[in-house]
Amino acid sequence: MTDAVEGEADAVVCDYSITELHEVFDRKFPAEVGLLPQFMAYLASGVTIVSTPEHAEPDEPVLRDPKDQPIPSAARAAEADLILTGDKDLRDAGLTRPKVVDPRDFLAR
Repeated sequence: MTDAVEGEADAVVCDYSITELHEVFDRKFPAEVGLLPQFMAYLASGVTIVSTPEHAEPDEPVLRDPKDQPIPSAARAAEADLILTGDKDLRDAGLTRPKVVDPRDFLAR
């Protein structure tokens, strides 16, 4: 994390994740939806937003939850080294390119 903050690594977020964030806030936190524009402005100042490919690469493993498939697809297209996520399905999918890392484990490095 320190490397990313100090500019030695690049943080990317795919547009699919941003859409999903909006959907989750609409569904679970409707009273907080007004905070999203400020959060998104802050996010955009520190990360690169990348496009999500329409289709997975032929050699990508099929994930248990099809809603998760765009995440590794976008990470691979962006040539990311790792995916930071608390999503158990992604962590247990056996992905090696990019590697999937729990945020707690990443911060403990």
